[in-house]
This record gives sequence, structure tokens and C-alpha cells, in this order.
Amino acid sequence: MDIAAWVLVPLVWLIGGVVLCFAELLDGNRVLLPLGLAAVLVAGYLHVQKRGLLPNEVELMDWRYVLLAYAGLAVASVVLLRRVFRPKPDSKDINDY
Repeated sequence: MDIAAWVLVPLVWLIGGVVLCFAELLDGNRVLLPLGLAAVLVAGYLHVQKRGLLPNEVELMDWRYVLLAYAGLAVASVVLLRRVFRPKPDSKDINDY
């Protein structure tokens, strides 16, 4: 099986997303969490597509479109998580003397 076929398998994306989210727990620098969330969302999208619940206009039929969707979701999740986890401006920093 070539790499283009593996990109279309939802379970591969789900395992990769869970591994990235778990690695974020070990690392903690908020880099891997958006990538893991994007991979889990792509897995869900591919699963819904595989079950035939999407119209033909929004199906990701080629591995290039799947990777573009992953990149777009990764950027969107970075922006969303930065807004959610941004420190409050009125919080006192421990390093301010």
C-alpha cells in the first residue's frame, strides 16, 4: 500500500492525532496539540465521508485535498487555541519586579 492510500484511511489520522495530543501532555509547549486536534478532525471527516453522509461536492477524494484540509485545520486550531489559552492582560507576571 502506498502513502497516498494511507492518507485516506481515517484510523491512521485518528491514531496520529491521539499520539500527537498525548505527546503534547509530555511536552507542554502547545505546539503538538493543534496538530493533533486537526488530525482528529480530519479522521472524523474522512469517517463521515466513508459512510456516505456527505454530498459529492465536499468529499476529499485525493490525498492532496486531505493534506490541504489538514493544513487548514491545523492553522485554524492554532489560531483558536491561542485565543483560548492567551494569558489575561491583567494577570501579574511572576517576572515583573
